[in-house]
Amino acid sequence: MNFKPIKESLAMEIPKNYNKGDCDFISHKKKNAWYGLYNEEELVAVCKLLEVTKREARLCNDFIFPKYRGKGLYRKLIDFREQLAKNNGYEKVSVITKLNFEKYGYKKKKHYPKRNAWLLEKNI
Repeated sequence: MNFKPIKESLAMEIPKNYNKGDCDFISHKKKNAWYGLYNEEELVAVCKLLEVTKREARLCNDFIFPKYRGKGLYRKLIDFREQLAKNNGYEKVSVITKLNFEKYGYKKKKHYPKRNAWLLEKNI
């Protein structure tokens, strides 16, 4: 499997076919880049890296197609963007999520009670 840049328009079409809770992408006006994970020519997952500041990039808008879930691909999405951020001069990455990112080395920074989500950060 390999990663390729994809257009935002392609990524934003995906939520139309899935439940809102399963796939709720946000379009950002800040500098960002979408990537697709492909199994040969088949798109199996999408993710985005968003510039928060010149020092920080955010992981967001992750989606793995249902038939590919449970195969360790989520870790690939995280590792790929962490390395991409590091290669592009960012010093830390962050994520806002309900998931346990502490197991990936992230530290909780802020709680968003209305969303029941946490902002977590990791130095890279």
